[in-house]
Amino acid sequence: MRYLLIVALGLVCSIAATAAPLVTPEARVNSTVESLGAAVPQGWQFVVMNEAAWRMNPYTHNSHTAYSLLDQHVTYIRETYVQSAQDDKLRSTIAHEMGHELCGCTDEATANHYQAVILKNNP
Repeated sequence: MRYLLIVALGLVCSIAATAAPLVTPEARVNSTVESLGAAVPQGWQFVVMNEAAWRMNPYTHNSHTAYSLLDQHVTYIRETYVQSAQDDKLRSTIAHEMGHELCGCTDEATANHYQAVILKNNP
């Protein structure tokens, strides 16, 4: 019985050691942005904002996922969203924010149009 337990523990440790490393929210965003690379305006930054900062920020009252400050060339993405969103949802959100960047506007319908084009051109 003791031998079986030792073998089982060794197997669990072996599996844990070979599991894929955890991806940080920043790395996940960067990877997603890179997958849409042709659409990213030069000099634009994507910043993952932790939950405490998100809740304190006056700009986040209209968004649960992300927002862009066009005059500062930056998009802020909520860390808890990055951690929980499916890949296609995160790509869609980032493409939508890129839409705002590319049109230089805050109009949601125009950003949605750009989002659709970005996703179509970067499957």
